[in-house]
Amino acid sequence: MSKMTKILIAIGALAVIAFFAVPPIVSAIRDDDSLEAKLPPASSTTATDRTNPTSSSPSPSSDGSDPTTPNDTTADGTWRAEPGDGAAFFVGYEIEETLRGVDTTATGTTGEYEGSLSVRNDIVDSLTLTVDMTTLRSDETFRDDSIRRGGLETETFPEATFVTTEPTTLAAVPAVGETVTAAVTGELTLHGVTRPITIEVDARWNGDTIDVTGEIPIVLADYDISPPQRSVVSVRDTGKVVFVVQFAR
Repeated sequence: MSKMTKILIAIGALAVIAFFAVPPIVSAIRDDDSLEAKLPPASSTTATDRTNPTSSSPSPSSDGSDPTTPNDTTADGTWRAEPGDGAAFFVGYEIEETLRGVDTTATGTTGEYEGSLSVRNDIVDSLTLTVDMTTLRSDETFRDDSIRRGGLETETFPEATFVTTEPTTLAAVPAVGETVTAAVTGELTLHGVTRPITIEVDARWNGDTIDVTGEIPIVLADYDISPPQRSVVSVRDTGKVVFVVQFAR
């Protein structure tokens, strides 16, 4: 066998290996369902109940009343963000990509976050949310591993936060079961960069919980994020953060 023939065979073998090495990349960025900033159906079941299904039921109080029945007649007070399930309640990202000329959508979510919400009459005094970015998960480990070291670089910047910088006045005092929409002004810290933003949120007081949802458009360059670029895939320079979070007293 001539030297040239051996070289051609080697090149052919490498081409076959490269061909079969592509599917994991293709699979990792396939088109996912888009994330929706949409309030879930009203329910007395909290996010904690869903994530801790074996937790015991509260015992009746000393006066015989049912401790699960809300005694408050207003939404006033301080509320705590309940851990999410990554599906109905979550914080996540969505970004468009192009794979071999075909547009695709990449999404990832997490239920690992904490925060608080303070309400007084028709005023939201404060809203805070801190997200553990290292727990973001999509349907592919390839994508999840990639954002740890590139793009969002969650190994270096493990948290993202949103904090309101001024109170928000609602159109009316919240009533149970009614959805209210409001513009909330605050600061978003992502990838180690903090920027002022104003976002529109929808919220609903369920009695014992408050559900809040919204989305934040993101220009990657604004947060010093470099879109990952590869030979077979390119990522847009804009995306969005979507959240659906439940708060309990």
